[in-house]
Amino acid sequence: QRTITSTLGGIALRTRQAMLRPPSILVVGKVASLADSLTWYERLPLFGLRIGITRTPKQSSSLPIDLADLGAEVVEISISHKREENASAVAWNILGGGFDLLCYMSQSAVVYLRETPGYFPDFVHGVPAAASSPAIAQVAKEMGIEIVPELSAKSSRRLTMAIVKWAASRPKI
Repeated sequence: QRTITSTLGGIALRTRQAMLRPPSILVVGKVASLADSLTWYERLPLFGLRIGITRTPKQSSSLPIDLADLGAEVVEISISHKREENASAVAWNILGGGFDLLCYMSQSAVVYLRETPGYFPDFVHGVPAAASSPAIAQVAKEMGIEIVPELSAKSSRRLTMAIVKWAASRPKI
């Protein structure tokens, strides 16, 4: 969710500058003057971040809900033990890549992504990574994945708080 404001004469240019794509909503008239008071979502601490969370089909965690409630666009990456022949292309088409952070929720997810040919590098080259436990962080390190040190926590709640703190320390674009 993003908000831009403009006159009718300037809206096409502002839309291009903001790189807005459908679906979009255009509000015209006096109600548009309420934009500043209605942009509460854009002020959430994780607004604008795209966070990938690995999980196995049987895993459950409050992390995706907590991060989304704080404004992140959360993409759950379901890890199954059946590798597809062209996993990289399929996943790229589904997920669109472009993660700001990747959260590893299990050791098997780290191993799966690292050992699936072509899948892992396309997604996470240069993407900061988090781990939901020190044990997962250790497996990631052994597999050549660098976990941001402050983003390894023993619970979803602690990891959520660490991600908020990490996001606040990032340079704003």
